[in-house]
Amino acid sequence: NCRVYPTHWLITTQVVLLASVGAGVGGATLWVGQTQHYAQASAAHADVQQIPAKEASADFATLFAVIYVAMEACVKVATAVALGLGATLEGATAGLVGVGACATAFFVHDPLELGLARGARGKPSSDVGKSLRAVALAHVADPRLWLLAPLPLGFGFSSALFTDWVDGLVDEKRGAAAVAVCSTVTTVTAGLAAIVLAGAARKGGPRAPVAVAFSSYAVLGVCLCAHSTSDLMAWRQLVLLFALQGVNRAVFENSTKHIYVEFFRGTPCAAAALASIYVHSGFASTITYFTLFAENKGLGGATLIAFAALIAFGFAAAETRPRPPKSLDDPYS
Repeated sequence: NCRVYPTHWLITTQVVLLASVGAGVGGATLWVGQTQHYAQASAAHADVQQIPAKEASADFATLFAVIYVAMEACVKVATAVALGLGATLEGATAGLVGVGACATAFFVHDPLELGLARGARGKPSSDVGKSLRAVALAHVADPRLWLLAPLPLGFGFSSALFTDWVDGLVDEKRGAAAVAVCSTVTTVTAGLAAIVLAGAARKGGPRAPVAVAFSSYAVLGVCLCAHSTSDLMAWRQLVLLFALQGVNRAVFENSTKHIYVEFFRGTPCAAAALASIYVHSGFASTITYFTLFAENKGLGGATLIAFAALIAFGFAAAETRPRPPKSLDDPYS
């Protein structure tokens, strides 16, 4: 097709690249802002309610994850139903874009005046170079960022692996409606797992969700290595694979934020550490998309197993590292 319609292919590629850049910038802005707000809100909640900061950050991590994942689950269920009833992929996409545009307009205009507390408006900062430089310098100032990096790196890799290779196989073998159903399995599992992980974190501390992440990545990697491609396309295997990825998603959306806040609360690089979550995950996803990982099932599975080991080792090593001096300007302490 690329040889027959070179102009069409070139235009399509340019549109996809532009859309990807726009989505990447928007997503990064939203995710970093959400994480910063989560850290500040949990600190304020702990202060007002007079409860331990660890308990407040665990509660808010769950709240943020469940709200985010629940809304996404509604969208994916609606998409799966629409495709199952015969809607085209283009029509479903147009509908989602329309809903997103309406939601954005609603929150920007704020006609109901929700009464949320607003601070004084300062000059917005748009210097991306300074932000990236701060993240880079934070890795020099606090080596624990390197040790905890496998948590977001692992999710970035697994997310790209599923979005590219696994979803592509499901689409080829079972159709677009099956892809929507499998994605819904991941999202619903993530929402339920976020609640379970919160309870585990309260009882066992951050070690509990790290143990869950280790197990999930390891089992997912073994499944990819041990089964043939045709076996993986059976519904039983698909549900298992996408449910495990849902657990990975819950760890990323819930536990990773909580762990980073607990490790870096009160340190000079707290804000940069939270931003690094998305630098790491985005970097891993980009590298995965532009390499041949998705073309080799065995290599993909082995990489997931390696991430499981790195997550466990890195967290254990980070726990033994000394904390940098406390910063008096940290808004999350």
